[in-house]
Amino acid sequence: YSMIYCNLNWWNNYLLNDELKQYDLWLAQWNVGAPSVPCGIWQKSDKGFINGISGNVDLDIAYKKTLCHFQNLLILNELKVILN
Repeated sequence: YSMIYCNLNWWNNYLLNDELKQYDLWLAQWNVGAPSVPCGIWQKSDKGFINGISGNVDLDIAYKKTLCHFQNLLILNELKVILN
């Protein structure tokens, strides 16, 4: 499963959107209430927190259930087991 990961500036100014429209977009756009363009995953912040992990983590919202989504759920569940 392939996606395009970029911020809004790259999406609007540097990428050939017509040629990439077959791929879902993973949009990094922080400090807004909602993504400005349709996307499969929205990275809404890089300032998240998870107990047991030092430093910030990204906060993402998946609008589609993908293999990546389910793999991330498995990783988070494994982390919960280790941290508990």
